[in-house]
Amino acid sequence: PVVPTPQSSNVTITAPNPGDTVSATINVQGQIAVNLDPAGSYLMVDGVEIGTRRVTSGPFVYPFNTASVSNGTHTLQLWAHDTANNTDLSQTVLVTVSNSAVSTPTTPTPVAGGSTYPISLTYPVSGQAVSGVVQVQGAIQQLLDPAGSYLLLDGVEVGTQRVDSAPFVYSFDTSKLAAGSHTLQLWAHDTANQTLLSNPVTISIGTP
Repeated sequence: PVVPTPQSSNVTITAPNPGDTVSATINVQGQIAVNLDPAGSYLMVDGVEIGTRRVTSGPFVYPFNTASVSNGTHTLQLWAHDTANNTDLSQTVLVTVSNSAVSTPTTPTPVAGGSTYPISLTYPVSGQAVSGVVQVQGAIQQLLDPAGSYLLLDGVEVGTQRVDSAPFVYSFDTSKLAAGSHTLQLWAHDTANQTLLSNPVTISIGTP
């Protein structure tokens, strides 16, 4: 499959700003420059979809109750799916949550540390040099809905290969990529309407 050019600039978070300290309920604001399909767009905190709020047209505003997560640093990102079957991820915005009282979290968050993620990328390993056609392997513990799971390269879906049951193997041709470092990640959508991202793995591709 042809590897799409990363399109992170098509989806951006405009507020809050990186490094902001936030509390209570805030409105995360974004800009999306693609035509969205019915899956639309939504907010992810620490790599996990927040609730079930999806936005399919502007204004792109996503309420986020910061009391649903612990005090400390958290990452914000917008996810969007367009009518050309591309998945776009925005830049990552790091904010600091500071609430005087924190309620019990209601949104699942990834467990820190490679293989203990609910969805993990098991091959190749971070820092590995690869060439030719690579068979990326993953482990997914959730029951997947029809959206299934697929491979992201530098934040963009690779081709249209979707996998909804084990074995979780995803092929991509490194000869179509520029030499240097690239990031692999797995995306999955489960039957509880959660979107999960795996641990990111950085690989190295040599000159063809």
